[in-house]
Amino acid sequence: MSDLEFVYSCPLLSLYDLSATREFREIPNNMRRNRENPLQLSMAQSFDERCGAFALINRCYSNAGLSEDKGQHYRVTKYQLLLESRVFISKLADEVVATVSLIPDTAEHGLPMDMIYGAELDVLRAKGKRIAEVGCLADRRRDPRRFIDNFCNLTRLMAQYSVEQAIDGFVIMVHPRHAKFYKTLNFKEVGGLTNYPVVGNLPAVALFLEFEVARFEKPRRYSLFFDDKVEPESISNGQMPQEEVKYFQDYVIDAEPQLFSAEPEFASEAG
Repeated sequence: MSDLEFVYSCPLLSLYDLSATREFREIPNNMRRNRENPLQLSMAQSFDERCGAFALINRCYSNAGLSEDKGQHYRVTKYQLLLESRVFISKLADEVVATVSLIPDTAEHGLPMDMIYGAELDVLRAKGKRIAEVGCLADRRRDPRRFIDNFCNLTRLMAQYSVEQAIDGFVIMVHPRHAKFYKTLNFKEVGGLTNYPVVGNLPAVALFLEFEVARFEKPRRYSLFFDDKVEPESISNGQMPQEEVKYFQDYVIDAEPQLFSAEPEFASEAG
């Protein structure tokens, strides 16, 4: 199921709804002041951490009614197993409590969004832009304020890693009613309103965040992701070994691109 379905089936408030709250407006300061955050944020760097991320996705989507429970312990897509892909996680003690995936564009595989917005993504590619798709969000908790802070911190890791990898920006696919929130972060619309056949023809729009443009147009938002430098070890050693790729191939879902839109109303585990 696509994250687009969260807008209809997930009980959480959306980030767009929360963007007007005091907690959201203070995120940049909160992120810099919060030196006692018990969460450990990094790439998934071990087999156990990747197991924790894929198991969390499976539980969240199953509990939210977004996927059939076939008795599988993990939920994985073929894009997450690509050499260039990276899984990012938040851990509390030794437990993965949140995860999001980054899928860099490749000539051989493209991106999940190509299914709908292939022509629009090709325009970016023709301009020489190296892009990456963000999504596969899952979180153990239901507190929206905790999610916002965690979401921004995970995005900070992804953004700084992406710049190191010469990636020019993120592409996402969202429900149109949440596009306004992402535009406050300087995402630009690159694909107009259309219907997504994989999820019952629900509406979608495609957005693109170009890092260099954001640096000049929205310096405060840009600083949210780039001013505080992350520890180098938190964004290294994230490539999945081949033996793990072979192991997780048994859990790859049958359907084509489903999970990689960065929709704010993500799957959450009950409780």
